[in-house]
Amino acid sequence: MARLLMLMAIACAWSGRSHAEVRLPPIFSDHMVLAGDETTAIWGKAEPGEAVTISIGDRQAVVQADATGAWLTRLALTGLGAGPFELTVTGQNTVRIRDVLIGEVWLASGQSNMQFAMRGDKDAADELAKPANPLIRHFKIELSASLDPLEECRGEWVIADPEHLPDFTAVGYYFAQRLQAEMSVPIGLINASWGGTAIESWISPDALRAEPEYAPAIEERLQAARAYPKLIEEYRVEFARWLEESGRGDRRLEEPSVYAGDEIAVEAWQPIMLPLSRQAEAPGVPGALWFRRRVEIGERQAGKQGILVLGDISGFEEVYWNGRLVGATRPEELPGSPYARQIVIPADLVGSGAATLAIRVFNPSASPSLVGRVLKLGALSLAGEWLTRQEYAIPELVVRAAPRPPAALSHPQGLPGAIFNGMIHPIVPFSIRGVIWYQGESNATRAWRYRTLFPMLIENWRRHWNTPSMPFYYCQLANYGPKLPEPAESNWAELREAQGLALSLPHTGQAVLIDIGEAGNIHPWNKQAAGERLARIALAKSYGRELAWSGPTWSSRAVEDGKMRIGFEHTDGGLVAHAIPATHDVYIQAGRRAPLLRNSPTSQLEGFAICGVDQKWVWAEAEIDGDSVLVWSDKVAEPVAVRYGWADNPTVNLYNGSGLPASPFRTDSFTLRTFGLR
Repeated sequence: MARLLMLMAIACAWSGRSHAEVRLPPIFSDHMVLAGDETTAIWGKAEPGEAVTISIGDRQAVVQADATGAWLTRLALTGLGAGPFELTVTGQNTVRIRDVLIGEVWLASGQSNMQFAMRGDKDAADELAKPANPLIRHFKIELSASLDPLEECRGEWVIADPEHLPDFTAVGYYFAQRLQAEMSVPIGLINASWGGTAIESWISPDALRAEPEYAPAIEERLQAARAYPKLIEEYRVEFARWLEESGRGDRRLEEPSVYAGDEIAVEAWQPIMLPLSRQAEAPGVPGALWFRRRVEIGERQAGKQGILVLGDISGFEEVYWNGRLVGATRPEELPGSPYARQIVIPADLVGSGAATLAIRVFNPSASPSLVGRVLKLGALSLAGEWLTRQEYAIPELVVRAAPRPPAALSHPQGLPGAIFNGMIHPIVPFSIRGVIWYQGESNATRAWRYRTLFPMLIENWRRHWNTPSMPFYYCQLANYGPKLPEPAESNWAELREAQGLALSLPHTGQAVLIDIGEAGNIHPWNKQAAGERLARIALAKSYGRELAWSGPTWSSRAVEDGKMRIGFEHTDGGLVAHAIPATHDVYIQAGRRAPLLRNSPTSQLEGFAICGVDQKWVWAEAEIDGDSVLVWSDKVAEPVAVRYGWADNPTVNLYNGSGLPASPFRTDSFTLRTFGLR
């Protein structure tokens, strides 16, 4: 919430700023890629009424700033060549943008699987060892959420070289790499992605309000967010007054190292199991209490930033890593309650071997404690035995009770429309060829709603760019989670179906990733397959290349002698049954695999289930017959429906001759598990 307030302040400051000098937003900066279009947009600020001259190569335009100082022009950059060029913008002053290329620009957006950086990719070492590719460039928008539309974002254009490539979106990079290799033109990526975010945050608030089904709840949340700054400020003032009146202010040590130090004696410390499941288990009385433990850092984690998740804390904490303060929440900073603390440990402090983590918790009105289900450092669980020691106690409370903080709002990025306002609105109308998108995990428990929200987002962005035909190509969710022994309902399967339904919109394409996931890793390590499958779609549908861009998709069904015949489209080269491996990926990066138990051991194809009128699903036998698949089971005499790949992490092996996997599907219209959930 503090970040949200800061961003709101930035927006207000910008709107009231004097525009005496010509100025461009940060997305127009050195090393950028401009679209080689007939109407490439360039905009900025100047003195109201000022004449502004924009030129690049032999192209030039003159535009007059409006009454607010805003100006926008569109240049015809087709036929200009790749460059590099210098973009100059002149009014009372001159702005020079150097090393500008003309090519193709794509917006790469979504949640963590698009945000996933090249440094963590399975092929990162090979890619980083390559020479710089100055024809691929990347603008990473800094994370920003706002209640109001912002006019600019923060970031910089960088070249795909060993210094900057580690921070590229991995999916976007492999997409750009394939396009650049095939087309021999510069490729620019604008990376607007944020892990753990739901699709509602990426849609403009006006679009959400226009839907009667969502409008009341959306408006209620936005009004609460706007009212919250006043509520929290009133609480902080009242709490400070209470501390002073009650004499219960914190008595902080000048030398916290006597508790937080790496080599202190711990004989006087007592063991405690953390985290506590509830506040009633907390030991002691109001005051200051310390918790500490040793943490073993492996070589893979050494030198990398650590994310310490502490869950909820009863009180106000200071966190020390090897005796060094790395994070704190003061009473005047509390953003509401409950508030799950998350502390960043800088990479230069994270070395291999043992480290000391110490947490001081001050609570003037109740026992200090760490409460909740989550206590971890990255993927390393910190649940278990800790040591604790009281620094000081406060006598029994004899004055009025402490004021209660207001209930914390969701994170700013969770507010409807907040990411659109902070990260998408500022780059409209920057000229882009289209969008690549990888999101949906955060909406899986409400998959039915995604049927409405996903098309809404696509049309919403097209409307803001005033480009009804703007290409929108996206990744279907990869397989993830445990392998199940019997057919079952699946939120992820329902979300995949919702994604597939968006193909009814023109100029869309779906990259199916049902074969690259990992049972224990929601972020598949193989980002190259995702990027290249998106690139195939773009090359075929946006650039007219003759190549297969989709795996098989079901198109018809018919019952024949107790079997169901499923017809397919996009069978380029014919339907193919890939071999079923003996093991499956659990966590590739950690080298973890597990035995793969066949559901239909005698079948040519895996992943098919069938049912009769009783809607009881059983695994089926399935075999390829031309451009169709015959599906049957001795347990179902009169089949009425077939499903394929209908699981969080199905075992499937149906492909086309171009090596692209078939998309999961169902032929039934039975009521789904997430139907009606909001």
